[in-house]
Amino acid sequence: MGKQTYFMDILPSFQRKVRKVRKKGNVFFFFDFDGTLSPIVQNPYNVKVSEYVLRTLTKLATLNNVCVGIISGRELSFMKRHFKDKNIFLVGSHGSEVAYKDHSVSRDDMLIVAKRIHQKVNSYMNIISGTNGA
Repeated sequence: MGKQTYFMDILPSFQRKVRKVRKKGNVFFFFDFDGTLSPIVQNPYNVKVSEYVLRTLTKLATLNNVCVGIISGRELSFMKRHFKDKNIFLVGSHGSEVAYKDHSVSRDDMLIVAKRIHQKVNSYMNIISGTNGA
């Protein structure tokens, strides 16, 4: 199983380290999906996350001072089908979709923001270069 086996093998020592680090303040854990939390499979739509991994992440996400996130190139809708706990921060489509608790940002939302930023940058560049119509 490659990395998933490795992730599961290190969980006992990982859990000890989590207890130690939590005493120092807020802790953020972000995990990649494919190949870390789930095995790499030939057909990506056949991927399964083990119940043990799901339970461990859910338990981790309920701890005080801990935030758990899953990052993937997969679409957010796919991630939501596998990770139903709303206390887990989900990042899909290589960062262009985000969901946490009852809040989400879609690719379309990100595209609108990106276009506004692009327009602002162009406006400032025109001012700087002296081509603002003056």
